[in-house]
Amino acid sequence: MSAHTPGPWVDDGDAVSAYGDPENSETYIAPICFMNDEWKPEIKAANATLIVTSPRLLAALEALVKTLAFHDEEGLIEHAVEMVEARAAIAQARGTP
Repeated sequence: MSAHTPGPWVDDGDAVSAYGDPENSETYIAPICFMNDEWKPEIKAANATLIVTSPRLLAALEALVKTLAFHDEEGLIEHAVEMVEARAAIAQARGTP
């Protein structure tokens, strides 16, 4: 799978979209997803918040895994359930096995 559309992603109300500069609507790149108008407003907002935050969450998790692995001199962290899950989540987000 190729790389996802780069962030930042912005909640436009009816869609989550990517912009080069979220403060400038002329830097629109692409829609990320459209929000279902039949959802309750609080569910729509919660879903949009999670989706908008996804690029930042992925980057933070990748940096955390890299830093922990670098400082894991004894190899104890590498096989911890949390590290295995973090790597699996990253692979899933990147579309790699």
